[in-house]
Amino acid sequence: MGRKSHAVERRKQILQALYECLAEKGHERVTIKKIAQRAGLPHGVIHYYFTDKDEIIAELIKSLQSSYYDQWEKLLSAISGDSRKIPAAIDFLAKFMVLNPGLNRVLYNLVQMGFEKKPVRDALKEAYQVYRQQLADLFFKNSSAGEQHVSATGLLAMVEGLALQWMIEENVVKPKQIKALLNKVLM
Repeated sequence: MGRKSHAVERRKQILQALYECLAEKGHERVTIKKIAQRAGLPHGVIHYYFTDKDEIIAELIKSLQSSYYDQWEKLLSAISGDSRKIPAAIDFLAKFMVLNPGLNRVLYNLVQMGFEKKPVRDALKEAYQVYRQQLADLFFKNSSAGEQHVSATGLLAMVEGLALQWMIEENVVKPKQIKALLNKVLM
């Protein structure tokens, strides 16, 4: 009997290590060697699972997008009626997307890398498309397709802008004010 493959678990372990490195050190100081150290693996093993750092980064983006998509869908599927879904979704956006320093630091590092690396930019583009569609499907479903896209793009910019400002200057708005602002714009 052959050995059981641990490829899926190893890949997750490497992605988690990259996430932690980005959250703590920023992308300028993240290397394959540091990712491997964080994952508790010899650095040569990383290349068994990924061809290069760009592939790991692109896979992390896909993993984050999938994770937050799943959390969003799970939240909304547990609630009946848009009148109850919208406040829950606003709460989710405030808590998990704006007031999440680890995620925000990782995302801003990924965006910076996206400016420099096409594979990273492509993965971000795909993640943003899914994110905008989720927002459009809930908040702007009674609008035309073009209006949905523009409105979801604006909401995404608002959420990310609030997150950026809160990361730089935590007291610029209080958590309750972020939720109230999102409510004001979306209700």
